[in-house]
Amino acid sequence: MDIKSKIATVLFTGIFAAGIVAGSNSAVYAKDKNAAKVVAPTEGVWKQSARYDYKILCPKEPLGVVPAKMFFNDNNKKGDVIIFETFGGDIYNVKTAWVVLTDAFPADAFPDLTKLSDEECTSLTKKIQESNGYLFVSMVDLPEKNKGIYAVTAKEIEIDEDNDGKVDGIAKSDTQTAVTFFRGQYGGRFCVQLIDNPDIRESAIVDYKNGVLSLTELKPDSNDKKKSKGKTK
Repeated sequence: MDIKSKIATVLFTGIFAAGIVAGSNSAVYAKDKNAAKVVAPTEGVWKQSARYDYKILCPKEPLGVVPAKMFFNDNNKKGDVIIFETFGGDIYNVKTAWVVLTDAFPADAFPDLTKLSDEECTSLTKKIQESNGYLFVSMVDLPEKNKGIYAVTAKEIEIDEDNDGKVDGIAKSDTQTAVTFFRGQYGGRFCVQLIDNPDIRESAIVDYKNGVLSLTELKPDSNDKKKSKGKTK
């Protein structure tokens, strides 16, 4: 692991302050019995999606919100890309953005995280880390006693092209992203991804964490869909 990845690992794991990271042979999930109740932030700019039934607290007014299917040129993507900074004013040349997907994983991808034992949490995070090429994976606590799976992509992934157990090559990426998967109150299967190029900054991680903690799934006929636009105090 290079020095930038080591720094990023410390930042990522410290920000959420949840279970121990899966990504080493000694990784074990252990809940902090003395941890304070997880509370959603209240300061920022609320943005909500009537199309996808959620609201999220942004650190500032975004430059724009682009449908994920348009941004990624993929009609299967359901959600939005909330853009905060760009390079040269090009909305598709993103420096900092959040990708919010509302149907991000199959219903049976993983069990109800709130009902898993510590041992089951450890097993699940290790399995996800090993099968997806993430730098590390952690279980995190969310508001309303919810839980999520938090992961960071690796800049280098070993590839076994013929499944013989030996590394045939290494795939490299110039960027690194953080992702959080969790279930919403009304059946949404969310993934919130942080894009921060060229390297993820601590300030971007803090803002991203607050966004994840604030994300609220709205009931389709809820009055909340008509509220929460503008800056909060």
